Amino acid sequence: MPTAKDKVFRFIAKFLAVFFASLFVLATILVIIFFNVENTLLNAGTYKRALVKNNVYGQLSALAMGDTEGIETILADPAGTGSEKLEFHERSLQRRLAEAAQPGPSAG
Repeated sequence: MPTAKDKVFRFIAKFLAVFFASLFVLATILVIIFFNVENTLLNAGTYKRALVKNNVYGQLSALAMGDTEGIETILADPAGTGSEKLEFHERSLQRRLAEAAQPGPSAG
């Protein structure tokens, strides 16, 4: 006949078995999910597809060509005394990037 001590130890053993089994299942699921996320995030193909889908390569040349004015303005002042020119260049670049990020009339 099992004593009270045996019942307590049996309960603790079953509880620990269920706890560690649940922990193992949860850890396995998390490892599978994070392994797939890591492979997706570190895969260059993911980013290439996103850039092609959003036509970044087509807009990149327009951004580069339109940005020469700001660069020439900065290079014309080699002493760097015109900090307002840098601020203008930054605002101009942000405006151009915002315009390029908006979908064109053919996207849709």
